[in-house]
Amino acid sequence: MVKIKFFIFLILFLPLLIYCGVNQYITGSFFQANSSHNFYTIANWILLFNDMKIIGLDTAILQFVAFDGTSYYNDNLIFLTNSYSNILPRMLIAANTTGVKLFIPTYYHTTWFSQGTSDSFLSLNATRNSNVIADLVDNIRIDTNSSFTGWYIPYEVDDVMFVSPANRTKLVNFLNSIANYCKIKTPGKPVSIAPFFSKSLSVSEFKDFWSYILSNTPNIDIVVLQDGVGARGWDVTTILDYYNAIKEVCDSNNKMFWSDLEIFTTNYKPADINRIKNQLLYESLYCQKIVSFEYLFYLNKWYSSDTAKLYTDYSNYYVSNLEDSTPPKVIKAGFVIGYNNKIEVEFNEPINLLNAKQTTNYWIDPPGFYPHNIELISGNFYKVYLNVPAMDTTLFYNLYIKNIEDLYHNKITNNIKVMIGGEYKKEEPAIVYPNPARIDIDSQIIIKPVEEGIKVKIFNFQGKLIEEIKGDLNKEARWNIKNNDKILVSEGIYFYIINKDDKIQKGAFVILNR
Repeated sequence: MVKIKFFIFLILFLPLLIYCGVNQYITGSFFQANSSHNFYTIANWILLFNDMKIIGLDTAILQFVAFDGTSYYNDNLIFLTNSYSNILPRMLIAANTTGVKLFIPTYYHTTWFSQGTSDSFLSLNATRNSNVIADLVDNIRIDTNSSFTGWYIPYEVDDVMFVSPANRTKLVNFLNSIANYCKIKTPGKPVSIAPFFSKSLSVSEFKDFWSYILSNTPNIDIVVLQDGVGARGWDVTTILDYYNAIKEVCDSNNKMFWSDLEIFTTNYKPADINRIKNQLLYESLYCQKIVSFEYLFYLNKWYSSDTAKLYTDYSNYYVSNLEDSTPPKVIKAGFVIGYNNKIEVEFNEPINLLNAKQTTNYWIDPPGFYPHNIELISGNFYKVYLNVPAMDTTLFYNLYIKNIEDLYHNKITNNIKVMIGGEYKKEEPAIVYPNPARIDIDSQIIIKPVEEGIKVKIFNFQGKLIEEIKGDLNKEARWNIKNNDKILVSEGIYFYIINKDDKIQKGAFVILNR
């Protein structure tokens, strides 16, 4: 079914499609447990992890297991005086049972943002991180649990606190002290960080900042960049230059680049699924994996009605995309207004711009030629322009389209034909009402003014003649929304053509099922 929608997007760089392969799913999530989760049983965690896996998430990054004076396991450290000792052990068992991959955090102190550049703070907390890492390995033996996949350093690096050269050096030394010890205790396990950014630096300054950090931290393996869409209310299209910058730095330094997609609003409520789909559409172009922040309080279907709704909405999105076997459709094609050498083609869903850019996938007849080149719309996955020689736009042409794929590799029916051209001069289009018309409500469509006896031809979007009607004494042409076989037509875009005294009037209208 043809749906009439228009989409506005920012700049899309074509090579990114090659880089990422477009995986528009969340495949992991942060888990920010608190003291209330000490009462969760192993069965509770198994339920949550199974729910998570049903919608395609296989990775859980724990936000905290030891912070300030609190731990989430039975620790042996004197500076951890308050223990909720059930959380981590039960999560480990549940993850091992369900096959979920766990990233375990090192130690964190909540005065990071006020004291993070202090030498005494960094020295003390580097030592405490080593203590916690050793305790988790030697005491809890996380290294023997098959679900333990890697480490997460929970200090959120920003582009404000560590901008100066002196502070950059401090940051590098601090991260190295933690990451290096992780590798000593658990060789081969990746170490991750989840920085955020403020846009206070230009894109080039931001890139230089991260080039210095990542080129000097060889044991940091994964950068999980917070997108800021939830916390700061940014439009996802305004962060893409920063994403591209850090992707290039990660590539240059053999780091994996993941996105931390924020699934909440600035009011700390679960976000709307359409906003999240837009985040996925863009962020998937840059990163190798997308994880969300955060599962327990925004995507957990047992937590609240709002989180249950987001879980259901995302589940429907995930399942529908997995089962998507429908090829894209052309919903609009014609000369761009004011141009006789540019044809606009719009599709009903995002398309793979790699094959949409191939001129040999379009053929205009008569006279029979390929476009000179294909112009991609700035950041639009749905539309392309065909640049052609100057043409007489009052004539009709057939545009044949083939080999166009959507992002899930469903290919458009080859050599579909749509009619373009037939523009009228001086004459204004007739009035069509209702427009759009609904088959379940409207019994007819009226086109006027059409003088008595003048023929009006109705065509579908593929250029096939559907019906021919005539104007009556009231200068109206009435169509009962049926084809010449007296069968109701399907939903879609239709064209009318009125020929009178060698002048052509042409217009379009929409029919909806409901």
